[in-house]
Amino acid sequence: MGGHGGSDFYLMDAFVQAIRTGDHSLVTTSAADALESHLLVFDAEAARKSRTVVQRRGAKHTQPAS
Repeated sequence: MGGHGGSDFYLMDAFVQAIRTGDHSLVTTSAADALESHLLVFDAEAARKSRTVVQRRGAKHTQPAS
């Protein structure tokens, strides 16, 4: 099925079609949002490995820990 339950195929297919056709509406996530979501996952993995709370890097919106 592939990565992420098969969704990687559809993400790449939409990207390639957007490039081929010039239809940017096929790509619904901005580069900035994609970067932020990756940074969130990288920080979550660092927290998991270190078993500590880590400070979010470059987050648009942060909330204080409760």
